[in-house]
Amino acid sequence: MANQIGIITDESCDNETIEQEIISFAKKAIDYSTRNYLRPKTFLGVGGLKIFRDEIYSTHRFPFLADHRFYKINKIYDFPQKNIKGRVFGRIMTIMCKIPTVRKFLYEKEMRNKIVEPHEKLLATL
Repeated sequence: MANQIGIITDESCDNETIEQEIISFAKKAIDYSTRNYLRPKTFLGVGGLKIFRDEIYSTHRFPFLADHRFYKINKIYDFPQKNIKGRVFGRIMTIMCKIPTVRKFLYEKEMRNKIVEPHEKLLATL
């Protein structure tokens, strides 16, 4: 886990200002590391994790197998899940993805199309 310490830009065009930003950034990084400081989780971070966790647990397990393994090992699945239909679908798709031809079809053709589809609809309206 890491903290965002700050942002350094070259918008100023003044070398001394940029240098001071870099020095300030470095001092803050050293200070945080010596204190083992971690910023508290925000609502957006916790909410995003829970939404992603729920989707991976049920219907989106097969494309995110590494995430699923990580969540299981680190006990992030900390809730009762009653979406039986989604869980069954996720398990079936996980098993099917072990077949090379099915995996190739899903990952190379179907997923790309599904990822691009909403953007194509948006661009068609412009």
